[in-house]
Amino acid sequence: MPDEIEHEKEFKFLTSDYILMLLNFSDDFVGFKPVKREKFQQTDSYYDTRDLFFFHNNYQLRIREIKGQPPKATLKTPSLGEDDAYERTEHSTNVLEIPENSVVPVFDLSLASPKLEMLLVQLVGRQKLFLSLRAINNRQVIYLNNNLEIFLDRITFRHPQHTTLHQECEVEIEDHGAPAGQLSYLAQQLQGRYNLQPSPDPKYQRGLAKFLK
Repeated sequence: MPDEIEHEKEFKFLTSDYILMLLNFSDDFVGFKPVKREKFQQTDSYYDTRDLFFFHNNYQLRIREIKGQPPKATLKTPSLGEDDAYERTEHSTNVLEIPENSVVPVFDLSLASPKLEMLLVQLVGRQKLFLSLRAINNRQVIYLNNNLEIFLDRITFRHPQHTTLHQECEVEIEDHGAPAGQLSYLAQQLQGRYNLQPSPDPKYQRGLAKFLK
């Protein structure tokens, strides 16, 4: 598969399992209608340098595994955009050399495409990139009309050097070509209706911070 480069805008909120249940069974999204729903489990393995360059500089390098799909390596460079939305560029490529359900302790640059390898070398040279966090996510997706998507995530964070697990619930609302202003409107309405708490950080930064306290 050729490299994918995608720019996305999304809102992230922390919430409770009860609110995720209410949203999952709702058909009322302030005028937007569900057109499809699905659920699956995905496992994200995050990698970083020994001094946690990506963690401290708001980058994320991950390998995502979803059953029945090739693992995908992604470098994310998000920034906080207007209205507290996250705007990010994702550079992704399939990783065909990794067997399904495997744990890769070191992200070898040979796993990356030439373009992704070049981006990583520009950021951290040829430092070794170690497994720093795993996030097992039971995800439910609600696809709305007008190219809006709601992700209901129940996440378990695991650290390679800790036995403790941390869990949280998150709502993500993403724009995949919706008319201008509709993403912000939907996010603001759902935030007020369900008392959703804006997330201060992406998953990797939030998850790893739990183990660094």
